[in-house]
Amino acid sequence: MTISKAQSEALISELKPAIDAILARHGMDTKFAWKYGAWFELKLTATSVEEGPNGVNLGSPEAQYFTKFGYTTYKSIAAGLSGAVTLDAPLGTLFESRGEVYAFAGIAAKRSKYPIVGRKVADGTITFFTDALIAKLNGAAASAAV
Repeated sequence: MTISKAQSEALISELKPAIDAILARHGMDTKFAWKYGAWFELKLTATSVEEGPNGVNLGSPEAQYFTKFGYTTYKSIAAGLSGAVTLDAPLGTLFESRGEVYAFAGIAAKRSKYPIVGRKVADGTITFFTDALIAKLNGAAASAAV
């Protein structure tokens, strides 16, 4: 017997609220990933909630990665820059993209094409961006510091 998409969605709709509630009582934030097919596989990542500037969770893996290692890209960037470009903006820096305001939330090291993590200020959803955002982020941080 295989697990269908509908079955996996039904399982997650029951499991997620219960698991979220338990971990929230312990001051943790959750992230779910699941697979279905020949079996149902659930991956749960829980991190401590340490709210930083503009609602960014400083305990998230992406924020911790940026805090420990920073971020430098060596790719050619769409803005015409090339060579090594370092992301200097602090976590929580506000920037605008496609008419929405986001807060810089860290680096997703395993995502080579979209490594920059942004948290939408309006509703808290997470969006991933390309390295082309570095110039905009550094500019937003510089203007905020003035």
